[in-house]
Amino acid sequence: YGVFAQKAAPDNVDPHHVLVADSVVSENEFGVRCARFCQVSRNDVSQNEATGITISEGGGLVIANMVSYNGGYGLYVSELTGVGDNTLVYNQLGQAFSTFIPLEPNACYPACPPPP
Repeated sequence: YGVFAQKAAPDNVDPHHVLVADSVVSENEFGVRCARFCQVSRNDVSQNEATGITISEGGGLVIANMVSYNGGYGLYVSELTGVGDNTLVYNQLGQAFSTFIPLEPNACYPACPPPP
């Protein structure tokens, strides 16, 4: 993982309110993986083997990131999370797989899925 902020053995403690900002997360198995109430902003998340940014439990904010050339999705959000002003391009499984609350428009190529 590039950044892993989620439950992990042996203590199985779930970190909350994590900030991942102003970073380059590149050439890892996974890019950024976070549980809940995470803010992921102003990062370059690229060329990871799997998904670029994953928010697994929602309640977070994903804003102003460049997410490209990842082997999985660019952005995977499994619970409601605010998402906006990201550039998601050339991710192998698609730009975004998510249940998100759109903020500012996202720039996607090919097109992002429509908001719920």
